[in-house]
Amino acid sequence: MKLNKLLKGVRVLNKSMLKNIEINSIGINSKQIVSSGLYICLKGQNVDGHNFMQEAYQNGAVAFVVEDYNYDFDGMQIVVKDSRLALSKIAKNFYSEQLKVDEQTDIKICFPKVIGITGTNGKTTTTNMVAHILKEQGKSVGIIGTQGIFWNGKQVNLNMTTPDPIDLFKYLLVMANDGVEYVVMEVSAHAIALKKVEALDFYIKALTNITQDHLDFFESLKQYQKTKMEFIKNGKCVKVVNIDDRSGYELSTKDAKLSTFSTKQNADLMAKNIDKTCSNYDLVENGNTYRVSTNLMGLFNVENALCASLICNKLGISYEDISKSLKTFKSVAGRLNVYKKGNKSIVVDFAHTPDALEKILKTLKPCCKRLFCVFGCGGNRDSNKRPQMGEIATRICDYVVVSSDNPRFEEPAQIAKEIASGIKTKNYEIILDRTQAIKSIINKMADGDLLAICGKGDENYLDIKGKKYDYSDRAVVEECGFVEI
Repeated sequence: MKLNKLLKGVRVLNKSMLKNIEINSIGINSKQIVSSGLYICLKGQNVDGHNFMQEAYQNGAVAFVVEDYNYDFDGMQIVVKDSRLALSKIAKNFYSEQLKVDEQTDIKICFPKVIGITGTNGKTTTTNMVAHILKEQGKSVGIIGTQGIFWNGKQVNLNMTTPDPIDLFKYLLVMANDGVEYVVMEVSAHAIALKKVEALDFYIKALTNITQDHLDFFESLKQYQKTKMEFIKNGKCVKVVNIDDRSGYELSTKDAKLSTFSTKQNADLMAKNIDKTCSNYDLVENGNTYRVSTNLMGLFNVENALCASLICNKLGISYEDISKSLKTFKSVAGRLNVYKKGNKSIVVDFAHTPDALEKILKTLKPCCKRLFCVFGCGGNRDSNKRPQMGEIATRICDYVVVSSDNPRFEEPAQIAKEIASGIKTKNYEIILDRTQAIKSIINKMADGDLLAICGKGDENYLDIKGKKYDYSDRAVVEECGFVEI
């Protein structure tokens, strides 16, 4: 691919100095660059890609996208103001060129229609709900998110919610050429801030909610909110927001064209007559009512279903068909998965923010005689939420065990101590070994009791000092004789 075609839409500051050479590959890792490659230098929190230009050159790079021109380097440098923005556009250009041509129409295939769902909580469940409803209508659907990339029975594992632009457009290309019509993807705040999705043409954008998270990366909750809200505001696509959420409501007051959903107030789509378990309710739209019965519990799942339903209706699916599809949707792995052993119950959930933890525990509290909880907080992440989560868990539950959850490069005991600093009661203990923590509660449980294991969901590892050790909450529960229902 010629360089000038690859740089379409990229603002180059030294255009007159460039030669229109052939580029065969693009990359951000100097070790993975191959012959006739373009190396994009990114400035990270800990590493600056500009420092590895010589290594990339030795591995075959023939051109370099830089923010800072290096006068001591002989390779052709393409100077831009923002390498991350340039990367997103370059990746789109590079993989767009490889889209197939339809044999019958002789027209180049387009990338799938992309539905982007952002929010602190509910992204994974809502994404999977949308995909399920679309598949029930015979559509070919791909998913990109926390649990990986899925399409046509294929799966690729990810180590982040939203992949970097090169991987993102590479797999959009693969899915397009495999006949995928729609891609439903989770869009993280990190991805927005790092401009991973800047060049992506979204068909629909949706906001589930915004609560505290990732304050290790963002300067403040206000900055975190602004990042997600700007994502929704930008672009001319269809936009769906939750007006029960403060940020969603604020967005709706400034843009009358937004499509809204709510469980509490007038909106384009509402849920009414919600039963005690929040599994059965009415979808109400423009005076029309559609009864919904689901396999899910909790008001937050009603909100997720409203979001998914409104998105799918905007894609041309009737609410009657949507309500039928919701009936057959099963909970996502690691999201409110229920296990039973006699009259004892365990729920495994990914809840790892104060808001998510409080919502799930309040949902479960009326469903049992005694409510127990095992949870921890991840290391090298927002530490401000630790005491809040300690207070929430011990306030709602009868008994809590504070344990370890991906300590990374922090000491688990120190993380637990910070969680405990917010606890005002004595109904807790600290057991850092997560397996032992779970088994200790199981040994205390009687008929009618329920244990909520929160924070890891379907993760199958513990991240300790840079190494991932095999571990699964669900496996521990099954080892103790509990069966998922």
